[in-house]
Amino acid sequence: MPFGVRRVSAVSDEGKATEGRYAGKGHGRALRAQDGPLASWREQAVQGGTRPLVEEATVACYDREEQSRQFTQVKAGRKARRAARTHDEDHLTMSEYQYYEFLAVDHPLDERQRTELRALSTRARITATSFVNEYHWGDFRGNPAVLMERYFDAFLYLANWGTRRLMIRLPRELLDLGVAKRYCTGDAASVWAVGDHVILSLSSEDEDEYWEEGEGRLASIALVRSELAAGDLRLLYLAWLLSVQAAEAGDEEAEPPVPPGLRTLSAPLRAVADFLRLDEDLLGCGDSQRAGTDGR
Repeated sequence: MPFGVRRVSAVSDEGKATEGRYAGKGHGRALRAQDGPLASWREQAVQGGTRPLVEEATVACYDREEQSRQFTQVKAGRKARRAARTHDEDHLTMSEYQYYEFLAVDHPLDERQRTELRALSTRARITATSFVNEYHWGDFRGNPAVLMERYFDAFLYLANWGTRRLMIRLPRELLDLGVAKRYCTGDAASVWAVGDHVILSLSSEDEDEYWEEGEGRLASIALVRSELAAGDLRLLYLAWLLSVQAAEAGDEEAEPPVPPGLRTLSAPLRAVADFLRLDEDLLGCGDSQRAGTDGR
């Protein structure tokens, strides 16, 4: 479940399991035949059929305690598995890397806010527009979602055990919560509103073959915020594809509207797709669906 967002069904409090599994290209896995909705959408594109858009029956409920618990559990589990893999003849060597970066875009941080953030970390680099820290031991005491609600407009997290996370915050008047919920319906992609803002959270869990550092990545990714604010919904569609890739989209769930331009992503959108390890085949399938719709 996304950190701090619980999925509550109108029928049941339990999530529905989906068959089949999809994993990113280039990570040693392949698309299985029973890839759920993707197969049926491809068939419909060939046959010229349509799939009606249905009303989303789930709501996102924000819970700070649940969010903190889930985020901690995910990190603890990943760290434990990495430690187990590095155990060799009773000798344990563990190399850990976690990178946190926040950006304040609309409003700079004042002195009081910077003082509050400093209380969370004595080592972080804090300016009027950013908070950056990395860990090779220990962990960050703050809750990223809470910091996004209070201070920041963009967030990137990367750990060398495979966890990657992005968050984007926009004013409510620039991003309609109902529209965003059409695309963000699972664990990998979630959205919630707090105060005057809507926050989009995207996460990817995979095993990284090579160590990749996070510094400098958010600067290129954060520009998608302006595109989304201007009405470009391609980021939301990437969010939905992320749920498909994580096998969270069931056959009963209709595909949300496909925005144009998926074949030619902007540089910030390409940076998002690369960071979240979104498979090129999924992007191509979405663009094919758009072409089929435009051709009718």
